[in-house]
Amino acid sequence: MLRQLAPELASIHAQNETVLAFDPAARLTLLDSYAAINTEQIAESFANFRRIRAKITELEHDEQDRLRLVDLWSFQKKEIEAARLQPGEDEKLATEKRVLANSEKLFAAAMSGYNTLYEDAVSATSLLRHAEKAVEELSRFDSKFQESNALLQSARANVEDIAATLRDYAEGINASPERLAEIEDRLALLDKLKRKYGAAIAEVITFGEDAARKLNEVENRDEVLKQLNKELAVANSEYVVRARAISKKRFDAAKSLQKLAEIEINGLAMKAKFAVDVSGSDEESNWTTTGFDTVAYMISTNVGEPQKPIEQIASGGELSRVMLALKASVGRREVRCSR
Repeated sequence: MLRQLAPELASIHAQNETVLAFDPAARLTLLDSYAAINTEQIAESFANFRRIRAKITELEHDEQDRLRLVDLWSFQKKEIEAARLQPGEDEKLATEKRVLANSEKLFAAAMSGYNTLYEDAVSATSLLRHAEKAVEELSRFDSKFQESNALLQSARANVEDIAATLRDYAEGINASPERLAEIEDRLALLDKLKRKYGAAIAEVITFGEDAARKLNEVENRDEVLKQLNKELAVANSEYVVRARAISKKRFDAAKSLQKLAEIEINGLAMKAKFAVDVSGSDEESNWTTTGFDTVAYMISTNVGEPQKPIEQIASGGELSRVMLALKASVGRREVRCSR
């Protein structure tokens, strides 16, 4: 528990070690935290761009690969469509199979229940009717039995309904060996398809629809590519707009952060010039889920020396103090923003 909570409670900055490493991702995250930048939307734009481009790449496979895939998808589509699948039919057929396989037992049980409840000379219905007449006689002289009489009438009606259900069920049992064989063949086919395309009928249907979609895309390759390229252009533009907006925020925040951090650094027994350098271009090769910027923290610890990346020239003690100053600057900004 303490190990999980410790990073949220404190950052340790000691000579030759620091909890926050100066790697590219950490440098960018620190600046984004200071600038209160949320990268969720740019990440969504990047994912959408990559998804569309992947579909285009798939459609632009060489001719041999394309023909091989067309044959495969065509076979899968035809096999699944020929089965004329219905969602949940395997469960219904399995139930029907159990009924047919045990039709004699089920018929006997249903008719036994029906006879006991209704048909026998001394059935539940006849006994309830006899009791009902007796209680009805009592209710003529004492009104407190009227409710009991109504309950008996209701009970008899319920028993008659159950008896009718049992009778209808027995009459509907079809002890057909032909139907049982038909069901077994159908279930065998469904099991084969589920082994190949999905654990459930619904998954097999979805697989077939997906194969049909991909086949349609390949067969209408030129039209689909044209549409996808339009979508790619829109996704491209959306990403660049969002990335540039984030980049501007980073540039503005970098100027502010470097001023605050330099004050903090020089308050820790150092005389240094500090800068936050944001660089990058909107070329596609630079695109990531966080934009196209890279961040470097530059420092000069001696007068007249040029600024260089801090992780390259700072000593262990200097690195720890710079990190402390940066974290303090970010923390103060977060506190001001929360007020």
